[in-house]
Amino acid sequence: MTLIDCIGRRLKLSPVVQVDLLCLRDSVRQIVDGLAPPPDDSETLIDELTQELLPGWPDEWLHSERERWDQTRLYALEGLAQVLLTTQQYLPALQAALAAITIDPIRETAHRIVIEIHLAEGNVASAVRCYQHYEAYVQRELGVSPSLQMTDLLHGLQDPKRERHRPQGSTPTQAPVSAPGGLHRQTNCSHPRDAAATLSPRPGIRRHDGQGRGL
Repeated sequence: MTLIDCIGRRLKLSPVVQVDLLCLRDSVRQIVDGLAPPPDDSETLIDELTQELLPGWPDEWLHSERERWDQTRLYALEGLAQVLLTTQQYLPALQAALAAITIDPIRETAHRIVIEIHLAEGNVASAVRCYQHYEAYVQRELGVSPSLQMTDLLHGLQDPKRERHRPQGSTPTQAPVSAPGGLHRQTNCSHPRDAAATLSPRPGIRRHDGQGRGL
């Protein structure tokens, strides 16, 4: 079996030689494009996508190829996570998204997918915690905030127990929970001083009108 073909003065690999990198790219592309279903053993595919390209090789020509591979596997892992999320395979979807985060912790896309997975499973507290961790991280590293696409994932969340026990026809005393670290809306008071004015004084404390007269 010939492994290398000679064409004139040029050498190339024989068509019988399979390159694992190229085969992996083709497999992932078919899954993400919907041309093939996710494999039963998603863990093996995810592990393959976490592998670096020729680690330890110092050759300069590899810098651009490594960057190209890193971007390819980031998109592949995120696309795979979305496909698995759609089919309600939450554990492998989470593993794929977390693998993408390991490659590039700054990139927001995979963090959003993790939040979507937690919300799909009903794990609201886990989704909020993931948001808070990412928000603190990018603030510390870059001084920026998460995008609106990310904060919108958590807007409109409410406490189901509070909603269930609220009398019919009554209005909530608080607005729906907004994204952590963001602005909190006030529904009943237009200004913080107005909110303070609605509080009754504690027993035993006398207020004065500023002219010595007790109220």
